[in-house]
This record gives sequence, C-alpha cells and structure tokens, in this order.
Amino acid sequence: MPRQARHHPNWGGARPGAGRKPNPPLLVQLPERADPLRWLLSAMNCPALPLRLRADVAAFLLPYCRTSK
Repeated sequence: MPRQARHHPNWGGARPGAGRKPNPPLLVQLPERADPLRWLLSAMNCPALPLRLRADVAAFLLPYCRTSK
C-alpha cells in the first residue's frame, strides 16, 4: 500500500520563532567627514563597538602610530 501524503502544520518548513534572533542595530556616533586615521582612532576608542572590532582596528592602526627603529 503506497504512503499517503498527509499534511500536518508541524511537518517540514519554517516554524514561527525558529532560527537565530536578529541582532539589534549598532548605533555609534563617529565623525562623518574626517581623515581616515582620525576616524579609525575614534572607532578604536568608542566603547559602544564590540571589543573584537576595536582590537582589529587597533592592530590595523599600529604601523601608522608607531615608528620602527
């Protein structure tokens, strides 16, 4: 006897409330029209940004802020 197709609301497909929850938008005040070095410095010092991002910006800025001997 062949299987009959039955439809049930909990079989397959997306379910309401399933999956990752969206992250809230990140609202940060950074200078809009400044030179790139100044903008990156303000991003590095902004406490609203995630620490990982601030550390990446600091690593990127290191060659521009330190002179090699």
